[in-house]
This record gives sequence, structure tokens and C-alpha cells, in this order.
Amino acid sequence: MKNRQWLLARRPEGAIKDSDFNFVETEAPTPGEGQVLVRNIMLSCDPTQRGWIAFDTYLPAVKIGEVVRSMGAGRIVASKNPDFAVGDIVSGLVGWQDYVAMHPKGQLNKLPPGAPLEMAISVLGLTGLTAYFGLLDISKPRGNVFLDRIEEQLTGRGWNVVRYAKPTFTKPAPIDLRQEIAVRCDAVIEALAD
Repeated sequence: MKNRQWLLARRPEGAIKDSDFNFVETEAPTPGEGQVLVRNIMLSCDPTQRGWIAFDTYLPAVKIGEVVRSMGAGRIVASKNPDFAVGDIVSGLVGWQDYVAMHPKGQLNKLPPGAPLEMAISVLGLTGLTAYFGLLDISKPRGNVFLDRIEEQLTGRGWNVVRYAKPTFTKPAPIDLRQEIAVRCDAVIEALAD
């Protein structure tokens, strides 16, 4: 089997050019013990790749002559790993190439059965995680607006308002927080502030 690969030829200066990459064809690799062979079907082209090919980021820069780093999704076509079967649909940092042999633990994620392949490089992939944590843990752009308005209305009517926040993803709130609320409050309004 032929393996088309796009290698980094040089560090880009300014806009990316065709000459920053080399296109080569090699034989597809054979998986070693504990590895799988993934046939990439979709490759992602994300803004972070510009940094990866130019300089060290949260990952070391792609070395000159290496396959360009990229998220992708594909099907396992050979497996020497008991946790991954031929036919499994996976995603991970597979690079700009048709085939990659790799140890899957911590590197590949299986897609849920029936999930569309494009979800692996969008909502379930790196860009989806970036958006998720950016919205949930960083920006929280509108959640408190609702609570602020309720607090204004209640304090304007003479109520004493105390706000509590439970840790994200705990459902229900931890027992000690529920006990404190029960002791200190006469009325409770629950609202989603994430």
C-alpha cells in the first residue's frame, strides 16, 4: 500500500507557500507490537498548525522533514492491540498522511458507534474541545447576567440575596453545600450560570 505524506520542508516565513512542504510517497507502515494501523479518511486543518510548523507551542515544533502534525479521523485497518479492533473509527494526532502506525493509548479516541466521521475533527475533536473549554471555563459570557437581574429585583423588594455556586459538572450540588443552603436560606432559586 502506498502512503502519501506531506512533510515540512522549511519553517514558513510570512504566508504559507507550497515550497514549505514536500509531498512524498512511501510504503504504508506495518504496526508493531501494541500498535494499530490507521487509514486516515479526514484530516483537519486548524489554526494551531500554523504555530506547530513555525515554532514551539504547547507542543514542540514539527521538525523539518517530519510529517505535518494534524488531527484526523480514520479507520483501523490492522491491529496488534487488544483494545482496538479492525474497523474501529478513531481520531487523534495522525498527521498529513494516508496511513499511520501508532500506539493508540492516550493518542487515539474511538468514536461513539454511529457518530458521523466529521464529528471526530469538529465537535468531538480539538476544535470542539477548544470551543467547549473556551465557553464553559473561560468566557462564561452570559450566565451571570440572568442571576444579576434576579438579584436586582429581589434586593429592590427588600430580600437579602446570597449566591452559591456548585462545582461545574456536579449534579446535584455536594451535600455540604446543600446543607449550608438549607440552614441559611428561606427560599432558593436555581439557575444555570455556566
